[in-house]
Amino acid sequence: MKKRRIIVYTLSQRGIDRIKNHMDELQEQYLVTVYAFDKKGVKKSTETFPIQYFQDLKEAIRQEFQQGNLLFFILSTGIVIRSIQGLLLGKQQDPALVVMDEKGNHVISLLSGHLGGANEETQKLAEIFGANPVITTASDVYDSMAVDTFALSHGLHIKDLQAAKRVTALILDGNPVAIVNEAGISINQRMLPDHVRVIEEDKEREVESENRPYGTMVITTENKEADNPQTVILVAKDIIVGAGCRRGVASEDFLRALKEELHKQRIDPDAVSTIASIDRKEDETCILEAAKELKAATCFYTKEQLQTVEDRFSSSMFVKNKVGVGAVAETSACLASQDGEAITKRVRYPDITLSIWRRKR
Repeated sequence: MKKRRIIVYTLSQRGIDRIKNHMDELQEQYLVTVYAFDKKGVKKSTETFPIQYFQDLKEAIRQEFQQGNLLFFILSTGIVIRSIQGLLLGKQQDPALVVMDEKGNHVISLLSGHLGGANEETQKLAEIFGANPVITTASDVYDSMAVDTFALSHGLHIKDLQAAKRVTALILDGNPVAIVNEAGISINQRMLPDHVRVIEEDKEREVESENRPYGTMVITTENKEADNPQTVILVAKDIIVGAGCRRGVASEDFLRALKEELHKQRIDPDAVSTIASIDRKEDETCILEAAKELKAATCFYTKEQLQTVEDRFSSSMFVKNKVGVGAVAETSACLASQDGEAITKRVRYPDITLSIWRRKR
């Protein structure tokens, strides 16, 4: 399992000593980077681990704030709060922030408890340092479920965070909430409170009035809007895009073609999990930029790998003579989806070929 990077900040030698005493345990769980304060900017680490010294805490935080790492502060909560002013972007962008006092008594989940994973990391760090974990999110305090926790654990994208808050409030108040599983994903039933139930068809929401849900969580890959304020759309990242293109296609042209095809198929762009192609496209800017825009992964296959499924698709001799396989988009999508469901077998745009598949579950 890939280790998460943890960025540790401290203002004192006491903080450095506490890190040193637990460095082996930290490195078992994380990739560790340590920042420490140096008023004059001349210190060099004498520890067995590297230390990056800073004179301005806010600037040191800013450098790491939007890198997707866990930020762990061994200093007072008040200093951290003042230091992150102006850095917060929103619940879906902000990193996990965890704070521990210098004596190692309490580890506090400060920011992005659910989506950033700060609550889970607080538990882990409290165990490492022998401290008391402090978690204040309502769903954890009441041992209930929050929409963002559910979405994170099932790999779902929340379309509207305000709607997620409203539905979470309904769950916390004990009101019945239905999960409409249009995408057919596998749901961890153990994390659901008794008043949250899963139904597979929207029509089944028409039940007895006393059992009718107050709120709804709709799991889908479709591009749709909520039909009322008590409904939150959760997008399943189940869509694989196979792509072939002429070398040097403009990024805006590729992204425009991809979004147009997704729109035609009523697929939400947030449902795209992977863009796949042949390995000679690993440095193709338009594919890399599209993946970045859609927050999707990339996956590239050798011609030999693509040839294992090539005979299942119509082939272009021109493409085959050029790259060694005659159906790049379809074969790469087939492999990346683990032989899932073909939504569009092969669609051509100027200098671009796309094939859209649904991942096999």
